[in-house]
Amino acid sequence: MLRYLVAGGLTTGVNVVSFFLLRKVCHVPLQASNFIAIMAAILFAYVVNHGFVFQSKKETLLEYLKEMCKFIGARLFTMLVEIGGVYIMVVASHINEMVSKIAIQFVILVLNFVISKYFVFTKERTINNEETVYSIKKG
Repeated sequence: MLRYLVAGGLTTGVNVVSFFLLRKVCHVPLQASNFIAIMAAILFAYVVNHGFVFQSKKETLLEYLKEMCKFIGARLFTMLVEIGGVYIMVVASHINEMVSKIAIQFVILVLNFVISKYFVFTKERTINNEETVYSIKKG
């Protein structure tokens, strides 16, 4: 859990700093800045979560690609939640965009942890039972 919090904090940093630089330094529109920042954070998060947090050890290229596709798919889902949340907070509720961006990160952090732990980075283990071998996803 501690490794996930560290990785999640760093990923949030990549997301928020990228967003800030795109909005305030490069003057990129709100939604484009949000999208680009989230994509940068997704790429960073996969590398960190795969190797550091969940210490995933895939044996074949197919297993690796399957895991990566599940990770990216899950993060695209939470990206929609984040983009929608920031949009509603900024446009509909008139909350400062940086406050909105940071606030929604707490929701995204929890969603990403649950999805990564129970859907993406699952470990299969076998249990021998006299006649049958079962494959169980450990979560």
